[in-house]
Amino acid sequence: MLKMVSQSTKVKDKFRDRFSTTKSVQQETTKVKELKEKIKELENSSLVAETSTGKFLISLDRIEPSKQCRQTFTESVIQKRMQSLSREGQLDPLVLVPVSETEALSDRKYQHTRGISSGNPSISAYQIEDGEVTFRAAKRLVEQGDTQWEYLEAVLSNIEDLDTIHFRTLLHHLHSEGLNPLDRAESIFAEINLQLQIETEIAVKLLRNIVYRSSRDIALAEAIANYDLEERHQEYLRQQLETEQIKLITLFNRLQVELGSFVKNDLAMLALTKNLKTAIRKRELPCHQAKIINTLSSKTLAINEEEAEQIRNEVLEHVLLNQLSVGKTRKYVSEIIEANGKKKSISNNQVKQNYQQIKIGLQKLPIPQLNKAQLTALKSVMLKQLSAIDRELIDD
Repeated sequence: MLKMVSQSTKVKDKFRDRFSTTKSVQQETTKVKELKEKIKELENSSLVAETSTGKFLISLDRIEPSKQCRQTFTESVIQKRMQSLSREGQLDPLVLVPVSETEALSDRKYQHTRGISSGNPSISAYQIEDGEVTFRAAKRLVEQGDTQWEYLEAVLSNIEDLDTIHFRTLLHHLHSEGLNPLDRAESIFAEINLQLQIETEIAVKLLRNIVYRSSRDIALAEAIANYDLEERHQEYLRQQLETEQIKLITLFNRLQVELGSFVKNDLAMLALTKNLKTAIRKRELPCHQAKIINTLSSKTLAINEEEAEQIRNEVLEHVLLNQLSVGKTRKYVSEIIEANGKKKSISNNQVKQNYQQIKIGLQKLPIPQLNKAQLTALKSVMLKQLSAIDRELIDD
């Protein structure tokens, strides 16, 4: 009897141990599952706890470049920042603008949200107000296998209006002279489009008209230079200029950009071909050389645009390969234009010679001595040429 009780007790203990082990495994499994969910939640939020200074870590995947003023990020600039990150770490946090899904579609205003919780579904991404070089360098390092740069330190912008951010960033770059002429021209016209709702083509004409008229009217030039100082200058501008022109003058005064200098030096950057703009931003072509190369147009070379583009591309490669200075680039381009002009002169002279020969030949042609077949063939050719002449006369 005691033996049976002992066996029964062992069986109970065995089942109790098995149940306890199963329960323990279930508990551990639950804990692991919870941990995985927390890790997944953290990965999805891409944001790590905010510090007392307002700084936080954010995944590169949640950051997107903004339509900021600076668009030129050369390879040397990126490489230098990559070296700095590797040696010194991130020295300054990114300044980010939270953008909701609705705002991302409209690309205009957004409601500033200080919270960085992943539970806020309205925030779709964070645009960069300041720090894009660091962002691009970090992305490059991650692509090269350095995963420690998948997260960057950041702070939120204290500006609640995307339009204001663009203006403030533009003003900062203009004062620090951090923009090349191409970026300066395009960013100023972006501000014109944004603030004044004036299309680029119209704004260009208005600006050129202001400069042209002020160069011939000393009083107008004085009024433009002192527009913000005295009411009499403002009144004179209202009498002389269109409303849109006065708005442009006001904006340039706010940006502290000398209007005449901008029109003379930077306006031509807008007319650069796409290939030349890319060369400036990706291949470190100086803007002055780009403007010179851009003068090799179909009009100056008296050829079609396809041929002109081929010549520009060849000159571009020559300038970059030989690292020509502004003076040597100007001389090289002038020689090409001059050589093409000589070809045109030779061609025109040849046309004149052919014309004289044909005209004299027709006058001396012994028509009565030609047979019927010759006369028929000659008439057919002459009729075709007469039709071509009529078309040219109509076009003129």
